[in-house]
Amino acid sequence: APPAKRLACRPLYEAACGLVFGPQPRAIEGSGAMTMVITTRSGKDLVSSLVEGPQTKKGDLFGGALEAAAAHTHNITDPYFHLQEGQNRNRSLLLEVCQARKKKEAATGWTQKGFRSLCQFNNEEDPHLSILEISENFLSRFISLNTLKLASKSHSLTHNNQNTISLPKNPELSSFSRRVKYDLQFLSTFLHRSKEFLSPVRSASRSWGGLMWALGWRKSRDKKQIAGRYIKKFSASKMAKFNSVFQDSPRAGEILGKLFWEMGGIPFEKNQQLMKELNLPDFTNLGYHHKLPNLACSPHLTFTTDGFFNPPHVDKKDISEFAFVLFLPTFSADGKLAPPSSGYNISSGPFIFPDHQFGIDFSHQKGVVKMIWQANKYKHCTMPSDPNPLFTRLGISLQINRTLSNACQNYEDGDYDADEYYFGDHYYYLFRCLVKTVTLICCSMLFLFV
Repeated sequence: APPAKRLACRPLYEAACGLVFGPQPRAIEGSGAMTMVITTRSGKDLVSSLVEGPQTKKGDLFGGALEAAAAHTHNITDPYFHLQEGQNRNRSLLLEVCQARKKKEAATGWTQKGFRSLCQFNNEEDPHLSILEISENFLSRFISLNTLKLASKSHSLTHNNQNTISLPKNPELSSFSRRVKYDLQFLSTFLHRSKEFLSPVRSASRSWGGLMWALGWRKSRDKKQIAGRYIKKFSASKMAKFNSVFQDSPRAGEILGKLFWEMGGIPFEKNQQLMKELNLPDFTNLGYHHKLPNLACSPHLTFTTDGFFNPPHVDKKDISEFAFVLFLPTFSADGKLAPPSSGYNISSGPFIFPDHQFGIDFSHQKGVVKMIWQANKYKHCTMPSDPNPLFTRLGISLQINRTLSNACQNYEDGDYDADEYYFGDHYYYLFRCLVKTVTLICCSMLFLFV
C-alpha cells in the first residue's frame, strides 16, 4: 500500500486506544545495542520472570482497553479503513465519527458497525478536541513513562524445565565481531530482497499499519495443493533473480537458528522436536521432502517493516510453545544494518504486553533486540512509530502454525494419495513460470505461421 495510505490509519489506532486508557502503561527500557530477554511461564507470572524488583499487577486498565479497541476495530471490513486520501481524509472521518456519535446515526465512508464501535469510545468529552489531541499526543505520552527498566544484572541461561531467563549485558554494536555483523546484514538484506516475490499480509486482524511479510511454508487455499510457499506471481524475466534470492535461504536459516539456539537451547529444541514429530519442512527447505537442516526451528517466518503496528492479540493458531523475535535497525532502501554512526533514530513503536502493563521501549536501543516468549499465551502488540524516510526497524518472528501442521499430518496419514495433489514448492513456481513462457512463445509462433 502507498505510504500515505498506510500512515493514514495510525492516528485512528492511537485515538481508538487512547480514548479508553486509564493509568498509562509503563515501558521496559533497553539501554544498549544488544538487549536479550527470554522468558517462560513455569508456574510464575511473566513479569516476575522478566524483570527483577519492580512490582506490577495484572488488570484490565491497559490490556482491557486495547483489547476492546482491537475487537471493535476488527469489525471494520477494510484493513486500510478506506482512507484513500491520506491524513486529511482521516481527520475528516474522525470528526464525522464524533458527530455521528451525537446524532446516533452512521456516516458515509465507513461501515455502520465500524462507526458505532468507534463512536462509543468518546464518552462525554468534547469530540472535536479530544480525539484529535489524543491522536497527536498519545504516542509521546506513552513512551515518556520509563519507570520500569531491564535489570542491569547479567543472568545465566538455566537449561532445565523450570524458569528460563536470560538478561545478558548489552554490548555496543561496534563491539560485535565482524562475523556477527556480516551474518546479521546477510539476514536483513536477504529478507529485503525477498520482498519482491512476496505479498504483504493484508489482514486487518494482523496489521493496522506498516507492512508485514510472510516467508516459507503455508497451508494452501487451492484444494489440489497440499501446502505451498509464500510466493506471488512473477514474470519470466525475474526467474533467475527469484531462484538466486531463495537459494540463499539455507544461510539465512542457519543464522536465525543459531541466534535462537544460543539464546535458549530448550525452547529451540522443543520447536525443532515438534517439527520432526509433525514432519514439517523448515522455511529454508525449497522442497517439501528436503532434509531438515541442523538448525531448523520453524516452517515459516514473518517480518515487519515501514513502521508496522498491530492490535493486541494472542497467537492462538500457533502450536509451538515458544516464539523467537529479533529486531534489527536497518536502512529502508536496501535492508542493510544501520549502525549508530548512521544516525539511526527510530525510538518509538514499543513492543508491549498490555495485560501486564509493560513493554520494551526502543528509545535508548540503537542495536539488536532478541526475545523469546510464549506468544500463544500472552497478549502482545507493537505500537505505532514515527514515520522515517531513511530507516526502518526490521522485526523477525519464528513460530509454528497449526493449519500448516494439520495439512502435513494429513499428507503423512495418506489423505492426499491421489495424483492430482501436489506441493507448491520453490521448483513448482519456477516450472509454472517457465511453462507460461513456453506456452506464450508457442502461441506467438503459431500466430505468425497461420
